[in-house]
Amino acid sequence: MKNKKFVNVLLGVLALMLVVGMAYQFTPNLGSLFNRQTGTPALKVNGETVTVEDLEALRRGNPVLSSTDTGLLGDDFKTYVVAQKARQVLYIQAAKDIDVSKNDVNAEVTKVREQNQLTDNKKWTDALQGAGLTDAAFRKQVRDGLAVQRKVESIQKTAAPATDAEAQLYYTLNQTNFLSDARIVGRQIVVADEDKAKSLLAQVKAGGDFAALATANSSEGKDRGGALGPIENGAPRPVAQVALPAEVGTAAFALTSGGVTDVIKSGGKFYIVKVEKYLAPTPKPFAEAKTDVLTAVNEQKKNAAVEAWGDKLAADMKLEYIDLNWKAEDPTVAKVAGQNIPYSEVIGQVVGNQQFTGLLQQVPADQAAQLVNGI
Repeated sequence: MKNKKFVNVLLGVLALMLVVGMAYQFTPNLGSLFNRQTGTPALKVNGETVTVEDLEALRRGNPVLSSTDTGLLGDDFKTYVVAQKARQVLYIQAAKDIDVSKNDVNAEVTKVREQNQLTDNKKWTDALQGAGLTDAAFRKQVRDGLAVQRKVESIQKTAAPATDAEAQLYYTLNQTNFLSDARIVGRQIVVADEDKAKSLLAQVKAGGDFAALATANSSEGKDRGGALGPIENGAPRPVAQVALPAEVGTAAFALTSGGVTDVIKSGGKFYIVKVEKYLAPTPKPFAEAKTDVLTAVNEQKKNAAVEAWGDKLAADMKLEYIDLNWKAEDPTVAKVAGQNIPYSEVIGQVVGNQQFTGLLQQVPADQAAQLVNGI
């Protein structure tokens, strides 16, 4: 839950980071996500005005949120939009002390223009106008995004490094996250002629000795009967999938019950692989997995530090409604490990689900609300 919550906390940050996914900023729906200079006041976050246009743009910029704005579901989405926008404003306010130079901003703007094929000044101006932005307003958004990013990085640095005890506990609870690669014990026949490969496959299927055929015909490993790995104690050593060309490895490792592949062409050669034994992934010993475990725990602790920072900002936030049509209730619906879970975060699990978003785009508009509500 903590990891999921942290992702939600950073959604607002990432939405502001123009260095990420800039191509989206010039689509009709998403371009107006960023603050316009004028608009109808809807609410204030610590005294800073958020307009109706800001909130509507955020809603329209997501296919789930824009699926309906009426009924109970519309009210739920309004709750999420207000909470999300308030978080964005909070993060920008909290990052006011971060220095971002004009050169930093210019470099990011140049990157954006190049990534979106907007190096021509007229195309750039037209794109900004289409998004409802001036160049100065856009550069402010870039500055804000970089400041928030650096603020988050500074908060992450305050997290204490993972201890061996923490790493051992994390490993014990998450061993399935640290698995060895699947391996196979097998042999291969590699030839340069497709017809010859097909003939050899027919012989194998008719009961021919694979090792003998490999020794007599294969251009690789013939001195060990086509064994994929070196011979140890009279048997081929298991190999991982990376030991084979991509197409060959995919076919061979699909034979989890053993067997022989069809003829597979790769790199101008033709392969036949016999899988004698498939060895499924198993948890790595702690000593072998320790580096990855420490990385995971350190990342978790950094995330927790940022989560606590974001929660503190939210707890101290003063939210005032100017337009009561946007007044939203966001009650705590659960408490997990001492953390309050507001309703907006539950809604966020649906809104931020990329697979669900793709599914939503495939259904008629009149079915969208029902589908969302079901999820």
